[in-house]
Amino acid sequence: LGFYNSVGGALSDMIAHLMQPLRAISGYASAAEMLSNLRIRGVQRAQYRVGPSVLASRERPFVGEYTAQDADNELLEDTETFGVVELQFIAGDWTNVDVLIRTGKGVWPESKVLKVYGSRTDEGIEVVTFNIAEKYFQVGVEVADEQGTRIEPIMKSEEFHVRVNGGEVTTDAEEYVVIFKGLCGWWTPDPRYFPPVSEAAKVYEFFRSALVRERFSGAITTKYDAYGGCPL
Repeated sequence: LGFYNSVGGALSDMIAHLMQPLRAISGYASAAEMLSNLRIRGVQRAQYRVGPSVLASRERPFVGEYTAQDADNELLEDTETFGVVELQFIAGDWTNVDVLIRTGKGVWPESKVLKVYGSRTDEGIEVVTFNIAEKYFQVGVEVADEQGTRIEPIMKSEEFHVRVNGGEVTTDAEEYVVIFKGLCGWWTPDPRYFPPVSEAAKVYEFFRSALVRERFSGAITTKYDAYGGCPL
């Protein structure tokens, strides 16, 4: 549960949602308990730059068509949700551990990847990759050399199918219908996955001042190309 407001915008709403998996991963009983051990290191947000080639195609990467107004201001208002939030645990079992959250609308399918890093070895850093877009998981070692960073696979699965309550999750829009069927009851969200309003309010208050400072410092801090990636 999150709050959409004119100051924090959709980014504030997304942050509230993402505190739930962070709470679950870090093992805290409530978001309020976790937030008491966190500090905000920074918040940034961005919008897509609408380039001439994109405008010429008249196709948005995600929904609808471009308008004359899009061409005039070179920005897509519906992509304002992209942002980066930097956090750090300052107390508890995770003290000094940094947290970097990148979120927003229009995350490309190849970005639907979860990487879990393990210990460092002589060969590199152990990493387990769950690639939702291409439907596989892989165990490997991330190595860095003069050619850059890459993952050397140790084991890679065949194509898998994610199932939620008997329904297959795809990389298409229908995935959200299936996911919410698994997360919600007939009349209300499942409390195991959705925090109460009081929890969401505490998350909002925790991030509010940082979002206000970021908004007044220049609102959109970075514009990025719809097909060229994001510098954040």
